[in-house]
Parts: sequence; C-alpha cells; structure tokens
Amino acid sequence: MTIISMGLWLSILILVAFTVDRLFVKGIKLGAYRFFVGPAALVHNISQVLACLLTGAHVKSVKLADPKTGRVEHEKPKLRGIGDVIIAIAPLIACGAVLIFMPSFFREPLNIAQPLPKLVDTTPNSFANIGYGLLNTCKGTLEHLWAANYSLPFAAFLYVGLIFTIGLTPDKGKLIYAIFAIVALTAGAYFLDGRMNHAIEQFINNVLWVPLSFAMPLALIFLALAIVLSALASVLISKKKSTTPAQPAK
Repeated sequence: MTIISMGLWLSILILVAFTVDRLFVKGIKLGAYRFFVGPAALVHNISQVLACLLTGAHVKSVKLADPKTGRVEHEKPKLRGIGDVIIAIAPLIACGAVLIFMPSFFREPLNIAQPLPKLVDTTPNSFANIGYGLLNTCKGTLEHLWAANYSLPFAAFLYVGLIFTIGLTPDKGKLIYAIFAIVALTAGAYFLDGRMNHAIEQFINNVLWVPLSFAMPLALIFLALAIVLSALASVLISKKKSTTPAQPAK
C-alpha cells in the first residue's frame, strides 16, 4: 500500500499548497508574497516554460504577480490532453527535486519528525490511523521547530523548504490536471511495481517518503498561518471600509 499512500499524501499536499497560495494571493499584498516565494516561483516558471516547449505550447508571457492569468501564460499545447497534464505537474517535479536535494546542500536532515503513516488497507480504521499519524507528524515538526537552534543556515533551510513546498502547487486552472496526473501515475505504478520486483516501492521508501514527510506538516502549518493572516486582513479591510466616510452625492 506504499504506492497508494504516496498518491494519497501527494494529492493532499498539492491541495493544501494550492489553498495556501490562493489565500495569500487574496489576503495580502501580492507583490510582497511573490517576492517572498521568489526563488520557488522562478523554478516554478522555468519548469512550466520547459514543459510548454516540450509539448508545443507557445508561451505568451511569464508573469510573477498576476493571479488571474497564472504565472505562465501560454496557448494550448499541440499534445492535447497529455500536454496540459505535463505542464500542470512540471512545478511538482522541479520543486520536488529541490526538496529531495536540500539535505545535500544545507547539511540538514529532512526527517525532523516521524514519517507520514502509510495505509495498511482501505478500511475506515486504516484511514483513521493515518489521520492520527499525520497529527503526530505535525506535532513532532512543531516541537522540533520550537526547540531548534536557529542559526542562519537552519533558517535558510526552513525558508527554502517552505517556499518550495508552496512552489509544488499548479497554477490556477491546472489543479485538476495535476490531480489527474497523480492518480494516473499512482495507478500505473501500482500495477507495474510487481513486474519490476517492487523497484517503484523501494524508490518511494528510499527517496520520496522523507521529503514528503517533511513537506506535508510544513504546508499544513503554513496553511494555518495563511488562514489567520487572511482573516486578519479581511477584518482590517472591513474596519477600514466602515470608518471611511461616505462621499457626498453630487
């Protein structure tokens, strides 16, 4: 069930990262947010441009601060259907690669808390157990962050991990393609794994599971922060509107 668990957690991570991105786009000054996630946005954009070239989609413009049209504006790919899917998951692959290689650059481990739990079967009890395990993973991450010795390299490590976790999200309008790709790849990997002597499962366990277990609690913590900040921004905007005197009619 490792492969199915991977697909499940990856889908949830994409949804959480997408929600965080939308909340910050709507709740705070867009330019400040795009500046904060700038390095991840750059990798995100480059991956999409390369995907557009690969699928024959003409790139019209690259926009860092336009939530309406997305970060990369392009025409329909010549490879219809599959081309849209490739463009949608390009940031997931590119930003995910950065997360995988982070320990080699920063000399910091990604396994700062217990790994995400895996499904044992598809019973309700198994899903309840992984939900409880997720809470333990988030709790362990918070405890590690609270007790950590915050040097400049460690702060940079957390910053890069956070922004590239958010960078995994597809652009607005491409979410459905990204989820479809994850589901299709999960199903394909599940049926091929037995014929490959479980090489796919070993790759997930040895390469992908620790970065995923690192990114998921970070995304959820950032989601909670995004909800709080968005609520505060809405209150301040409403208060400002209520205190602004009405303009007299001409």
